[in-house]
Amino acid sequence: QASPLTFDPEAHRYELAGKTLISVTRTWQLSGYDPYEGCPVSHIEGRAQLGKVCHAVFAFDELGVLDENTVAAPVWPYLRGLRKFRADKKPKMKRVEEMVFSKRWQYAGRFDWIGEIDGKLSLVEWKITRKLAWIFGVQLAGYQCAVEEMERLKIKARYVLQLLEDGTYRFEPYTDASDFDTWL
Repeated sequence: QASPLTFDPEAHRYELAGKTLISVTRTWQLSGYDPYEGCPVSHIEGRAQLGKVCHAVFAFDELGVLDENTVAAPVWPYLRGLRKFRADKKPKMKRVEEMVFSKRWQYAGRFDWIGEIDGKLSLVEWKITRKLAWIFGVQLAGYQCAVEEMERLKIKARYVLQLLEDGTYRFEPYTDASDFDTWL
């Protein structure tokens, strides 16, 4: 069955039955918080494009359908980090790169990964940023609220998997309960 949620990538706009919903990441701008404050716009745009490509590659790799011949050189270190994480932690992927929405709160977004890690249903956000920010915990809380509302699942843990330029990773739990208060 087709989802009633649509996404326009050019406008970065989600619509539910013709009604525009706010995106999880757009709330950063509305809150006045800018995790990239002070960075040159050209750098931000370049990293954003690299992030989009990395996310697509990661999703194909998770699904087992990645053609490695299509992976651009700048993406490889991040992909190696993801594969190293999988070898180390042995996560069990259930869903990857799916749109979710909250009818109650009128927002939508696309989470990166849901699966089991250490026996717990976990939500993971992939990042190729050089620094982690507190706002990522709020972002994860937004996705968690939408997933739990839509699917009646209970997420037990939230993480950011920071994939680094040297082919390593940092796996950071986000456990602050106030992330949900901040989100809502």
